[in-house]
Amino acid sequence: LTRDYEAIIVNLDDSAKIEQLENQMNAEIMEQKWIGKIGKMIGPLIAPLGFSWREGVALITGFVAKEIMISTYGVLFGVGSGKSENALSLREKLAISGMSAVGAFGFMIFTLVYTPCLATVAAIKRETSWKWAWISVIYSLVLAWLLAFFVNIIGGYIVG
Repeated sequence: LTRDYEAIIVNLDDSAKIEQLENQMNAEIMEQKWIGKIGKMIGPLIAPLGFSWREGVALITGFVAKEIMISTYGVLFGVGSGKSENALSLREKLAISGMSAVGAFGFMIFTLVYTPCLATVAAIKRETSWKWAWISVIYSLVLAWLLAFFVNIIGGYIVG
């Protein structure tokens, strides 16, 4: 991670360099926390989809609420408050991370289809039973995984 940012940080002013390094340090700390470890544990399950452990962490936090995924990404990629005008945006850091366009499209498909948020699962349980709540979670996870897998395979053949 450190080597990827060295070339970019060279072109920034001093305040932007300090902010960038602080954000990078926070991102590396998150990698060592329990959520980063869980993301790395599920890494082999999502690797065939073209996802890294960071996407796994974002998907886990997205179960609570889908909109949390973006802020999770911001933390994992060390995107700060943006006080400095030369600070890198999440979009720029995602480009540096090496996620392909096919992987990004697969991630969007997975995010749209996978498990409903926690509030929805609770509503399903309240209206029906735990059985149907678990069926909705498992069915949507499997469907999302299969769709993202096919996007990754077919997209890999089309793109390159």
